[in-house]
Amino acid sequence: MAISLGCVTSVNNMPIPQTPSTADFNPISEHWYVQAGYRLLDNVQLTLRYDSSVQDISDRQGEKFIAAQPFLPAHLMYTQDIVFGTRWDITPAWMLRAEYHRVHGSSSVSAFDNPNLAAQVEDWNIYALQIAYRF
Repeated sequence: MAISLGCVTSVNNMPIPQTPSTADFNPISEHWYVQAGYRLLDNVQLTLRYDSSVQDISDRQGEKFIAAQPFLPAHLMYTQDIVFGTRWDITPAWMLRAEYHRVHGSSSVSAFDNPNLAAQVEDWNIYALQIAYRF
């Protein structure tokens, strides 16, 4: 069994529309995860991960954000993600990986790909399947 931990705290460069209440807004963000992996067989591994992202550590639930931006949802300021995954090494060169993510919040959703920020939902799922060839 393998366990890994990670944490990043940084000054956030998130583009926030400038209003008198946000003109000097330069929040500190926090991103961390904990992950455990279990090798079921020599070529099959199970993974469980929880990660958290907050865009402003002084406003973890986005309450100050929606006070300044009342037409945008508070969940743009945070994301919590739980992941269940499996990896199968079919051969030494071929790998198949599947993951299910249950996500709460939408700070990790790209505004470039999803420009209507007000329409983003708070709770959503990701189903991911990957096949890779190593050479």
